Amino acid sequence: MELDPEENTMLMKLSTFIVDNVNYDMYYTPGDFFQRHKFWKNISLKVGVSNYLNPRCFTYGNFEYNPHGELYRALKNLKSEHPSKFSELLNELISKIDFGDIIQKNPQGRMQINRYLSVFGLEVDEAYNLVRSSLITEKRREDRHLMFGLLEAHPVEKEALMGAIERYSQGGSDAFRQCLDSCRNAIENLLKRIGGSTDWKKALQQVIPSESERDIVKQIYSFLSARGVHGSTIPSEEDTELGMKLTEDCLLWILKKHIE
Repeated sequence: MELDPEENTMLMKLSTFIVDNVNYDMYYTPGDFFQRHKFWKNISLKVGVSNYLNPRCFTYGNFEYNPHGELYRALKNLKSEHPSKFSELLNELISKIDFGDIIQKNPQGRMQINRYLSVFGLEVDEAYNLVRSSLITEKRREDRHLMFGLLEAHPVEKEALMGAIERYSQGGSDAFRQCLDSCRNAIENLLKRIGGSTDWKKALQQVIPSESERDIVKQIYSFLSARGVHGSTIPSEEDTELGMKLTEDCLLWILKKHIE
């Protein structure tokens, strides 16, 4: 299965984080121009992904030099073609990151990489090991694929959701508030478009006849509004991740109702 837009965004961020933070010292020899080439070649051979990873792309001065793009391309292909190797390569690379050094410079370093990993059901634990964080990832992945497919007919709402994903990946209280505001806008605008009304509550009645089911949407909307840019509550990272998941589930539910 190809990456969905959310996975694609997070994988690009993840690739940049890894390339910028892996520890090359174990292969360092003063004046050795091929230090990074040796690092990536050893990684690719150890994991058995030499057909996917070109070490020359990680060597300064090489005309093929494109480290972030090369790792992104390799991980993207592995996720689609060899998911077990995808996890194995990530595990090997994350073991080569000096998180102690990162956290001295950026105390949110582990939380940052976990935002990127969460979409794949993975996280770095407190001992800096890569572990699985969710057992329902594949079902969520299938649902996201279906949601993004249905959103192709609603480009404005899709753009709002993609903006939310980008803000979430950046991290920080203001970005989290912007993220949840974009989530709220995506739900509100989709209802208006499908329900044929400029009043989202009237549109909601058109789309979802059941009062008890409408209440669920209203509760999600209230959660997002209270933590958005005009809300009085500053969202935590956990709040924001929950808000995004609620939004994705709500959008898919509304789109399915519209199809029915």
